[in-house]
Amino acid sequence: MRVGIAAGDLAALTAFPKLPHAVWSGCGGLHAARAVGLEVQRRDGTVVQFDHSGSTGLSLPHAFFAVVEFSVSSRFEMVTSQATVVTNRKT
Repeated sequence: MRVGIAAGDLAALTAFPKLPHAVWSGCGGLHAARAVGLEVQRRDGTVVQFDHSGSTGLSLPHAFFAVVEFSVSSRFEMVTSQATVVTNRKT
């Protein structure tokens, strides 16, 4: 059921003649941000996402984190360089 909704939303976004070439969002897990980001990337744009809670990479199971956040980002920003180091070690 959810796959059908997602597919419909992605199909609708392909009909938008203009989308930004670069998008910033807080989380790849949010449906709207994920859908818009995927369409922007499909059009060779960039999507920068930010660790909105400050500890996402430190507290979530890392395989889940990688799929949710990294799979729909051109770049992902963490709150500190040390958080980035720890997250990179675990993913």
